[in-house]
Amino acid sequence: MGKMAGSLPGAGVSHSLQSPPGALSPDLESRMAIAAGPSTVSQRLALRFLRLAREAESVGDLRQAITHRLHAVRHDCTSRSVIEYAGFLATTGDRSRAIELLEQEVSHPRHRSTGRPCPRCARALALLHRESRDHREAKRWLLRAAAAEMNSWQAGDATLSAHQLYCEALLAMDAGETTRSRALCNAARVSAEGFELSLVIHQLARLDSHDGNSESAIRHLLEAARIARVWGAHHHYATCIFDLGRTLNSLGRTSTAIECYRIASLRFARVGSTRLAAVAARWLHQSRALARMPAASPELN
Repeated sequence: MGKMAGSLPGAGVSHSLQSPPGALSPDLESRMAIAAGPSTVSQRLALRFLRLAREAESVGDLRQAITHRLHAVRHDCTSRSVIEYAGFLATTGDRSRAIELLEQEVSHPRHRSTGRPCPRCARALALLHRESRDHREAKRWLLRAAAAEMNSWQAGDATLSAHQLYCEALLAMDAGETTRSRALCNAARVSAEGFELSLVIHQLARLDSHDGNSESAIRHLLEAARIARVWGAHHHYATCIFDLGRTLNSLGRTSTAIECYRIASLRFARVGSTRLAAVAARWLHQSRALARMPAASPELN
């Protein structure tokens, strides 16, 4: 299974994306924010704009998604909106701007009191440098993220976060340490929730494919895709479908693989990931062409 930069069920999959479980209505969000006080008002507004941005992305309205994300960054007193906006920039082809934005966030005054970067910012930078194949920088930022996490441990804490373990699993696989990568994924799966759980399970699928266990890879991809879909992780949902198509194709299940490529191409295009949309479309056209070719005559074998 090939690595795609980071975000099912074949034919008959619903194309609708659900909001994360427990999402509040806009009116209720506003009333709760006003009752909570100024700083919480700002944070509630940031969360609302993030939700609106995801909804806009789900229907392919990228201009509105950008507007909502910029509003979220302005109101957010944490790093969350900046990290999400950087991820959006990366998936739409502006990785250098995403890195620049995160480096600015890392040096923000709100992080100076600890003298360490926000762990999530540092991990986001690690992943972007990994996608740029700068593994030295990726490892450096991941180490800084781990140090920042450990610096904030309370009494009794002795475990890195699920997302930290997942990121370390990616770098371990890149280094050919597949056994360590699987061990890190299994450890991450214990505490991972929501979208992060989808990421961890997707990495397990990659390891399955590497080990030649296609059936296990398919099960993991289906599970990862289902979770991504429920949580509105549009880009990752498309990545899971694409990888599912490639795995099915390797097993000769061409018709279902073709449907996966078709859905992945549409999904990538909808969220503005034009390069990956083109990659999925190319696999779709090639698979359709091969499926139309007549079988070789037995006399020629």
